[in-house]
Amino acid sequence: MSRVAKLLRVGLDTGCGGGLGPIWPDRFFEYIPIPEFSRPMYTGNNRTPPKGLDTYSSMRCRNAERGVFLSAFVPRRISGETVHHDPEFETCTYGDCTGKAKQLAKLQPEDLLVFYAGLRTHRDHQPHQRSNLRFTQTGLYIIGHLTVMEVVDFTKMFLNSIASLAAIQNYPNNAHIRSYRARKDARFLEGLVLVAGDPARSRLLRKAIPISRLSRDKTGKPLHVVSYKMQRLLGIKGSIQRSVPIRTITDPECLYNLEQLILGNILEGGK
Repeated sequence: MSRVAKLLRVGLDTGCGGGLGPIWPDRFFEYIPIPEFSRPMYTGNNRTPPKGLDTYSSMRCRNAERGVFLSAFVPRRISGETVHHDPEFETCTYGDCTGKAKQLAKLQPEDLLVFYAGLRTHRDHQPHQRSNLRFTQTGLYIIGHLTVMEVVDFTKMFLNSIASLAAIQNYPNNAHIRSYRARKDARFLEGLVLVAGDPARSRLLRKAIPISRLSRDKTGKPLHVVSYKMQRLLGIKGSIQRSVPIRTITDPECLYNLEQLILGNILEGGK
């Protein structure tokens, strides 16, 4: 079967968390996951995330000279909240239990799952000083990828089956499994499809790759669409502002271009 690549939007955004991660003019950036309480099981009075999970105020920034903790870059109202750290790049996993899970279940070993995020340009040298924050334009950027090693579909197995227990044991760093183990609540695994990447060929990028340009929708509102350069390289076009539909790349030449882009062999400039 021919390889495919799927492009999926992840990370904090204005609709889920109320902000965007920072990117600097040199394209160094911070990947900021969504808050744990944004998930469907936290409704009504049940908005207390499991204990023992990371918070924005405990997760350290990669760019230490520009910020100490991720809480420096999120709205104050969520700065102490628990983080739904998915995808995670320590052991390279991603899970989904929404409508996107069915598409992820179709991935095969050697396919690519490529993550992009909305980021906001940040020009200060010391962004952890909130009073000095200066934001300019926003855009969509590729931030990391998994080269698929295994896909675990929890919808096709019983919770206490040998297969599910093995997956829980094998991928303890995945956000969904961490939440399940912290609370022992089967709802955290309902509908879950987990994608495990090959750690040797999966990573969070050091520098983000711009893939969008600013356009307008039919009502005149700002809309991020695929840049002209990425249309040529990747064979996709139109709005990529939302996480659905997941964009799929099947053309061999476009797949090659995508891999070269991630490896840094294609310059990312241009419109």
